[in-house]
Amino acid sequence: MAETALYRRYRSQSFDELVGQDHITKTLQSAIRSGRIAHAYLFVGPRGTGKTSAARILAKCLCCEKGPTPDPCLECSFCKRIADGSLGDVMEMDAASEAGVEEVRQNIVQRAQYAPMEARYRIFIIDEVHDLSQRGFDALLKTIEEPPANVVFILATTEQHKVPITIRSRCQRYEFRRGSLEEIESRLKYVCEKEGIEYEDDALRTIARLSDGGYRDALTLLEQAHLAVGGKLTRDEVLTQLGLVGENSMDDLLRRIAEGQVGPILEAATALVQQGKEPKAIVESLALRLNELTHALYLGKHAGATKEEVALAKEIGPHRILAFQEALAHSMRDIRDVTLPRVWLELTLVKLSAAGEPTAEAAPGVEEPLAAQSPAKRDERPAAPRKEPPPAEPPKASPSAEDANPKEPGQLWEQVKERLTNRFSASKQLLGASFGVAIEDKALIVGFKNRFLFERLQGKLPKVEGIIAEMVSEVVGEPGWAVRFQLQQENGGKAATQEVDSSVVEGDDLVREVQSVFQVEKDA
Repeated sequence: MAETALYRRYRSQSFDELVGQDHITKTLQSAIRSGRIAHAYLFVGPRGTGKTSAARILAKCLCCEKGPTPDPCLECSFCKRIADGSLGDVMEMDAASEAGVEEVRQNIVQRAQYAPMEARYRIFIIDEVHDLSQRGFDALLKTIEEPPANVVFILATTEQHKVPITIRSRCQRYEFRRGSLEEIESRLKYVCEKEGIEYEDDALRTIARLSDGGYRDALTLLEQAHLAVGGKLTRDEVLTQLGLVGENSMDDLLRRIAEGQVGPILEAATALVQQGKEPKAIVESLALRLNELTHALYLGKHAGATKEEVALAKEIGPHRILAFQEALAHSMRDIRDVTLPRVWLELTLVKLSAAGEPTAEAAPGVEEPLAAQSPAKRDERPAAPRKEPPPAEPPKASPSAEDANPKEPGQLWEQVKERLTNRFSASKQLLGASFGVAIEDKALIVGFKNRFLFERLQGKLPKVEGIIAEMVSEVVGEPGWAVRFQLQQENGGKAATQEVDSSVVEGDDLVREVQSVFQVEKDA
């Protein structure tokens, strides 16, 4: 016989055991004490927050031999049979699998017309009620609007906006909230002590964060990690067994990204992939670690952060942490369309290394959170008297096309990139970290901070250069313009280019990606 899962063994059996929903349990208990029992309830909230458990507890309160009572005895036959699902007067229905109008008519509408067989009430618990069809809702509406005596409906949903307003307006609505980090961690400690599971606090805190506020998810993750590890639970073991990357590996990768050294970044990424980590899991682990560092930076010990986490967050800096998170959010939207996950991972990490740096045209970035800055003092001096504009001069002759077009390299390159993105949408990912450097003899010099991208673009794909040069000529309005790529150091100086073995380039995944983006083939 299969062993009962942890989340089922530790399902709440009374309102006192229901964790994190005091605003609901107190209201329901008060209503039962005063005898004001509604005919229909709607429990709304994220998955794993106790909606179905609360519905069963409410059924016990109403049907208990000592009831109606806010505290069911849990010992009478009614309480025990509701717990194991064998009481005929309490019917549970999963709307996801019984969504049609016929199921609603046979299982609910017709049965609601009869008096309870044994218990005090006939109770219908409909889980995931938003999955009912429109005709199913129509069939249910009349019964909920004018229910027979001693019939109670308890509806549960994670998506209340899909429940018709005609149904919602006839129910008492209770909103279940996600569990806080402290509440879920406390629950996990309670279960570990009952089950004899050894743990480190960091391990349980990590599971609580991964559960996203769901108590059921937290217990499922705890059980999975315990079965895989067998011994004492540690943070790194939990992350490894759940397919994520350990804290030390993530911190090392983040430091390399913050330093902007592409070679070490690619080495770290390659090592993780060779360890069997999926590219998506690496990026998800990075996003999770950045979120933890954000909490460490702004909340410190109140978020349970260690001194090492606070130090690392300050070392990377708030500007970079927030920029990294934004860049990761954009990259993770594209994961479904990626055909080469490893290339996507390397491109994401390389772009990330430039995400926190100001561009050549931008002003220096703010290194401290805006909230930490003192408000600027208002200038109390009276405004200078406004001068009238001078009389308009007669219109001058129209300037030549060469004078009318942008000749500032940064502005020119931004316009070229915009046109390239309109024509080749994926080129934004490849050229996002580049910038205009200078204009020399009808040639636009384009700078790259990342040697990895620069070495694979410059001189190796002349057709790509031709496409970009054509765009430059279109923007300037004058034919014959060229484009040249240059490796730009942090101080603005040039760096010597390196020749790359053509055989290496020919087999390089990134070169194939560039060819695919610009729809060209490499010249022989």
